[in-house]
Parts: sequence; C-alpha cells; structure tokens
Amino acid sequence: MLLPERPWLTTVVDTFSSYVLGFHLWIKQPGSAEVALALRHSILPKQYPHDYELNKAWGYSPPFQYFFTDGGKDFRSKHLKTIGKKLGFQCELCDRPNQGGIVERIFKTINTQVLKDLPGYTGSNVQERPENAEKEACLTIQDLDKVLASFFCDDYNYQPDPKDPLIDGVPQKAIAVSSRRRKIQFIDFARLR
Repeated sequence: MLLPERPWLTTVVDTFSSYVLGFHLWIKQPGSAEVALALRHSILPKQYPHDYELNKAWGYSPPFQYFFTDGGKDFRSKHLKTIGKKLGFQCELCDRPNQGGIVERIFKTINTQVLKDLPGYTGSNVQERPENAEKEACLTIQDLDKVLASFFCDDYNYQPDPKDPLIDGVPQKAIAVSSRRRKIQFIDFARLR
C-alpha cells in the first residue's frame, strides 16, 4: 500500500558521537507510544530480515542515564517518564539552542543524501517542488523503512562529521568512547519531505 500522506520519523542519537542508535517511522503524528517504540529500537539488538540487505552490524545502546528532548507533549508524558524510571534513565528538556544541532544535521543529511532522489520526494520548499512529485510517489512504509535502516546502518553511522574531528569524526568509532559519557538525545519527530 502506498503512503497516503507523508510519514513521521523519530530518531534516537548519541549526543557525544552522533551515532544513530535507533528510529521509528510511522504514518500518523506521533504520541508517547510511537516515541517509546523509537526508544525501544535504540536499546535492543537490531534484527532485520534478509530483504533489508544491511551490510554492516548496527549496534545498540545499553540503557543510558539521560535522554534529552524538546518540550513536546509526547516527550513530557507520564508514559515516557514511567519507561525512563523502569529503565533507569532521566528525561531532560533541551534548554540550550546548541543542543539542537544534531537534529538539523541528521534531517538535512537524510533529505540531501537519501530522500531527494526517491520518487515522490516533495522537498521542504514549495517553490522548488517537482511538478509531478505526488503523482510519482510509489513507496510503501516498508520500502521507506528499508531505505532508512540501510542508510543509518551502512552509511550515516560511518560518515565523518566535518565539525567533529574526534576519532576522525566517525560516529561508529566514537560510540565506543561515548559509552563512558552516555548521553542520548531524543530527536524530535519531523515530517519527511
């Protein structure tokens, strides 16, 4: 079944290394249950079917001490606080603008390296939108999930961050160091364009 509207994506990212620990993709606007699914994906071993054709191992995060969120209603819910308490971490609100840079980098990278070449991509700028973009849309939610899982597992987590020279700036290398300074940023959901 083709996507009836634009999907929503939530990612969980280690703030020290920029390593994408997990994500959740869905069609409706997220609530605390969908946020919890992204969090679950980040802390459990990844088990994808062979048709996902992932080429590299995608690690997982052991339970962490903190995760940072924006002030969205779904991030302040009792449900997420209960999950945090059971898993032994605290939910913290981002209170400084520089804590949002990881969010922008990931979503910009997804748009420029992954989505822009897919059929049906509309982009964020209405004036630059391809004329037949919506008519060309042909992906299912599973198709898009495969594309994103492959990108995060095989590409993004191995790309150097030019602004972070630590361990060549490669998130996959830095994640080992990060485990000693475990801080997770729970990235706000955004509509894929």
